[in-house]
Amino acid sequence: MADQPKFYPTLVITNMKSLLLITLDNDSSQYVSWAALFKVQAWVHNVLDHIVPPTDEKAKKAIDNAKAVDPDLWHHLDAVVLQWMYATISQ
Repeated sequence: MADQPKFYPTLVITNMKSLLLITLDNDSSQYVSWAALFKVQAWVHNVLDHIVPPTDEKAKKAIDNAKAVDPDLWHHLDAVVLQWMYATISQ
């Protein structure tokens, strides 16, 4: 039996604006709030390590292993996080 791909809820979020109600605007003073809420969503969806690299050695090794085992998934999740960022900042 072939390995079943893991389900990542991160990949099915199509509207980050519904989860992060602050739009980051260059002229606003909401960066701290936006960044905090964005990190919470990344943490909840298990992709915080795509924006905040781990500092302890065990976590670093786990990330390196995840990248090595399935680099396509790692890059896909990276792209999703970038998509979230672009969806929640003003033009």
